Amino acid sequence: MVKNLSYNLSMIQLLIIFCTIALTVIVARLISFMVLEWKVLPLNILSNGKRSHHFVWGNILIVVTSFSVIALGINPNNYFILVLYGVGLGLVFDEFPHWVGNTKELSRNVPIIPGAIPIVITLELFILFLIILKYFKIF
Repeated sequence: MVKNLSYNLSMIQLLIIFCTIALTVIVARLISFMVLEWKVLPLNILSNGKRSHHFVWGNILIVVTSFSVIALGINPNNYFILVLYGVGLGLVFDEFPHWVGNTKELSRNVPIIPGAIPIVITLELFILFLIILKYFKIF
């Protein structure tokens, strides 16, 4: 019974991260669309006129959750930590061109970043693949 419970929890953890990444990317793109097309929110977050990409905030969330688990000893099975980690991954992978230094693509002010779409889909498919492996008890 205990072995089955831990198996289900790790599959639930992957599902939480999977859903959080997808929801974060959708919300980030929706907010970007509203800012760029409808001028709903201010375009520049920082006062000096430079744009703060959500890539930065995603990295901060990943560092905070990693530090919380490793240094502070917070249980990694905590659903709040899983959600924060998934949001961080979603924000970072949504602006994947930052990783490869393609700032030209990011400075065009478009609601959808074409270079990030295949990366987000690949990441989601990989997590889905892990969920399937766990479901069939292969991994």
